Amino acid sequence: MIQQRSDRIKAREKRQAKQAVNKKIRDEVAEGKRGVYYLKRKDRKKMEMEARFDQIRERGGDSAVDKAIAKRRKKNKAKDQKLMPE
Repeated sequence: MIQQRSDRIKAREKRQAKQAVNKKIRDEVAEGKRGVYYLKRKDRKKMEMEARFDQIRERGGDSAVDKAIAKRRKKNKAKDQKLMPE
């Protein structure tokens, strides 16, 4: 049950990040800063990541963002080391 609750919270945060990105794009189109177009997957993921870090910053400040980034780097490093041939 704890894991399900954690998954729901993560899914909600991801959904909120996507909504923030979509709202930002709609606002820019309405203001005339950009034309109507769809972002590339890479750009959309980058914007969603920024929105997620903004949410973390609101909850815990800059130290929380640094901690989250360090955790992500550690995870990626472990994954890379596991895939390296010996």
